[in-house]
Amino acid sequence: MTTRLTLLTVALTTTLANAAEPCADRSGPTVSSRDGKLTVFVSRDASRTDDSALGDVPHEDLCLVRDGGKPTLLLAGRGGDPEKGLTGFESLLLVDSLLYFTAGGWATSPAAHRLDLRTGAQKFLFDGAVVARTADGHLVASHFRIDTKYPVS
Repeated sequence: MTTRLTLLTVALTTTLANAAEPCADRSGPTVSSRDGKLTVFVSRDASRTDDSALGDVPHEDLCLVRDGGKPTLLLAGRGGDPEKGLTGFESLLLVDSLLYFTAGGWATSPAAHRLDLRTGAQKFLFDGAVVARTADGHLVASHFRIDTKYPVS
């Protein structure tokens, strides 16, 4: 029993030591607030994977930098159901204290989400992608739909 417990402890310690530090990688998409005080970026950890509609994908997290300080974990990526899974972050759009983003969703379309930076509340919005914000504050998005009543030609 002691030998088995020792091997398990060594394996767990090695796994934790080899895990990438959250927010260490800054090669993913980035968005900054208009005043430059907030920066949100995607941090990738290729040593881990999450399950998605398209199979296993490299693990990603959303990270936040305030006033040029040290990056902190904002939202940890996770696999799973298309509405709840958070993989493949892209199309980051920062509007005041709200972050809109697109994440992996279904095999046919991504999933649009919103994250409140003040409260940390994250919400699935719709199947589709965040595209841009208009000058008058409206959100521009794309939505994929297969419908026999309204076919696309």
